[in-house]
Amino acid sequence: MREDVRYAERLLQDGELAKAIEVLNGVLFEQPDNAHALRCIGIAFTENGENEKALRALEYSIRLDPEAAEAHEAVGCAYLRLEQPNRALTALNRAHSLDPENGSILRNLSVLYTQLGDQDESYRLLCESFRRNRHDYLTLYALAHAKLTRKQLSEARELLKELLQYEIPEHIRELAERQLDELERPSNRSA
Repeated sequence: MREDVRYAERLLQDGELAKAIEVLNGVLFEQPDNAHALRCIGIAFTENGENEKALRALEYSIRLDPEAAEAHEAVGCAYLRLEQPNRALTALNRAHSLDPENGSILRNLSVLYTQLGDQDESYRLLCESFRRNRHDYLTLYALAHAKLTRKQLSEARELLKELLQYEIPEHIRELAERQLDELERPSNRSA
């Protein structure tokens, strides 16, 4: 069963949500108290827009393994998508207290602070996330976008070029290429 959960995690990373959910449902049929599988299926449900289902799976996972930072982070992400910032903040702060070095948690806290209108704190958290994990394509893309927003075009250009060196999902690649093309136009070259 452990191999099945690892396989499902790879499917999640590749964006194959339906297949990951199918595999995880099989694991949970055999082992309904598998906290790792519950956490993974909760993440898959969140990514699939099924936030209420995600929360049920994740809350059960947390009851089984209350110290799993990734589960608390996923709860925070589900609440972010449900536009419940106070609950998201509680969950993400708990995740951060359990795993303060985790760049993904910092990136998601950054997203939350953007929603709350605190752009400075959002940017600070995003820079810290990038410092901790330079190779996370989501953080790299978010930081490039933040640099664009702050009119730091040269830095944004370099981050987008770096991002395009990675194997990333096609929709992110298309967005990054479009932004880089815009920055490469003569009117933006001097910035």
